[in-house]
Amino acid sequence: MDNIKIASFLALADTLNYTKAADIINKSQSVISRHIAALETEMGVSLFSRTTKDVSLTEAGRIIRKGFIDLSQRYNSILNNAKAAQNGFSGIITIGALIGQRIYNNYSQVINAFIKNHPDIKVELGCYVQNELVTRLHTGQLDFVIGAESEYISVHDFEIHVVGYAKNCFAVPKSHRYADVPDENLSIKDFESDTWILFTEKEAPMVQNTFLRYCSKIGISPKIIEVADISTMIMWIEANAGIAPLCETHVFGDSSAFKLKFLPELGFTAESFVWNKYNENPCVKVFIQFMKSFFEKNLN
Repeated sequence: MDNIKIASFLALADTLNYTKAADIINKSQSVISRHIAALETEMGVSLFSRTTKDVSLTEAGRIIRKGFIDLSQRYNSILNNAKAAQNGFSGIITIGALIGQRIYNNYSQVINAFIKNHPDIKVELGCYVQNELVTRLHTGQLDFVIGAESEYISVHDFEIHVVGYAKNCFAVPKSHRYADVPDENLSIKDFESDTWILFTEKEAPMVQNTFLRYCSKIGISPKIIEVADISTMIMWIEANAGIAPLCETHVFGDSSAFKLKFLPELGFTAESFVWNKYNENPCVKVFIQFMKSFFEKNLN
């Protein structure tokens, strides 16, 4: 049994999708299948139930998943401590964000203040797709994720600290009929005839569900195009094929090809630090204490 097989199992256990699991660990779907088959043979249990449409964990698979997460957390904690010691640090904090996400101002303030006050602890940043962020938090490859509270609030093992609120908006092409209309004169219903470009439910389940529930509430049903990543969303908007509801913290909000329409109905996104409450990295507690103290002193 080796780490890459464990990584394959955990990626598939978290996503229940071979394509997404392969993307997370940068391997082909066939490699994922071989790794799972090898683990099942080695351990003598079936880890997944498979049909032509669905993949689900067996009871044995759920038990193995919990054990592998514990092992991965210990392994990554040991590895990070060893790397820190080799480079003259007492520890490492790893922070992940969604690809295409701008570092919200409150995030940068506390991260920079922490680096200044704890020069002995190295801070590493990285960007990943949504499912990979969740998997890496589970396994200890990431200590913290910064992002929308709504995407993590239902995960049992995660704890969340909200650090601020960012405005939601529609990204529309510059040629859109409402591009130059004042935001206060517009409502969501004005965009009913547009095609809405949304992340897939698997990529951002809470975002899609929230928008669709609100549309149902106000009696509209716009045409939907689902995309798996921010780059594809940008391509659709640049092609004048639709509009995208998003948060002002998305990097491409600064693009000259779009206009951002901040409708009051779209509300705000709660920006948060998220961590696994079972993370064994001792630096995590140091950062949490510093972060909470920082915001109590500076933002209240």
